[in-house]
Amino acid sequence: MSRSRLFAVRAVENTRRKEPRCSVVVSKKVLKSAVGRNRIRRRVYHVLHAELGEFDHAQDIVVGVCSSEVAFMPSDELKTQLINQLVEARAIAPKM
Repeated sequence: MSRSRLFAVRAVENTRRKEPRCSVVVSKKVLKSAVGRNRIRRRVYHVLHAELGEFDHAQDIVVGVCSSEVAFMPSDELKTQLINQLVEARAIAPKM
């Protein structure tokens, strides 16, 4: 488990699957508007799908969003922050 001010990432190995699977959780406490929560979810899924080939093995990954800042931050910064959290949670190998 890895936690920052923006994300909480948990990665658990799943031996019953061959491919990794991901989920994104955005609670009402983070953002009241369903439209805003879905925007955050779509932005995070976009980064996760782009990095799908980097995942080490079959695992279940849950990304909990802890701040509404994710809705409006630049996509480059979002990608960097999320990848750093995934590396810290040992979901993907660090890039050299």
